[in-house]
Amino acid sequence: MPKPKKHHFVPQMLLNRFAFDGYLWHLSIEREEQLRRARPREIGHVKGGHTLTRLDGTRDHESLEQAMSSIEGEASAAIRGIEADSAMAVVPRELAEPLAWLASLQSARSRALLGYIASEVHISKDADPFADTVGDIQSSLLRVAVMSVLETWFIRNDELARPKDQWDFVTHQLLGMRWDVMRYPDRSLAVSDAFAAQFGIREDAQGVFDRDPLGAMYGMNTPLWAAKGVTVALTPRLALNLHHGETRRVAAAAAVNMHTIRSARSFIAFPTDMDPDDVLPGWMDWIIGAKAIRAALPKSL
Repeated sequence: MPKPKKHHFVPQMLLNRFAFDGYLWHLSIEREEQLRRARPREIGHVKGGHTLTRLDGTRDHESLEQAMSSIEGEASAAIRGIEADSAMAVVPRELAEPLAWLASLQSARSRALLGYIASEVHISKDADPFADTVGDIQSSLLRVAVMSVLETWFIRNDELARPKDQWDFVTHQLLGMRWDVMRYPDRSLAVSDAFAAQFGIREDAQGVFDRDPLGAMYGMNTPLWAAKGVTVALTPRLALNLHHGETRRVAAAAAVNMHTIRSARSFIAFPTDMDPDDVLPGWMDWIIGAKAIRAALPKSL
């Protein structure tokens, strides 16, 4: 079997759900590119992006991909379960859990986040003093960020494991919210590299942190526990609205798209049966804002 070369940091199983006749409209947030038609396998990936360097200097292209597929597979099954039950208003715990874990994984393997961390230690992938060793910047960051999520995932149900070793911050915070299901009559939702799009600041948020309302609009500078909410687009007609309230909160399709686009750091995509001339004018302010935020951040890894 050939080793995978295109390592997707956004699962193809998610992108496939937004495709129409096998294609998506793709618009880059981090590069100046024209809107284009693309297959799901052609977007949301980095060549060798999940490759690890072993102690002996050889490259492991598959281990991380195989491990992450465990979370992606269960999350895909959860989406199917939500789709199949048209009466479901609130996502039950057993379906929310794999999606919360996928959100944690997506956060950990964000190429924008990894690029930001690399910039903070003043190392780039193109000028890495540890290149071709087990300590190269990509391998080091993937082991710290991604493998920590995976290790916790694989022992989450182990009765012999210590509770602190089974605890994942992002998953814990998301599962503490109410998960309302949003269903729309028309195919109207976009998808981006931001699987779980955080937004706003809770009015009752306690604790010490610098409140940045503008940054919070773009999913930045606010702890997850202090966020007003999180939206998750699952298909062009299906989304989740996560919040800390006790009663149902409706999120219009436009609001879900706003959060999806504002939180994007790499790209946005939408089905090719949605006419760009119809949807892009209404999204343009969000796209311009997302591009401005992205331009101010370090280059993706």
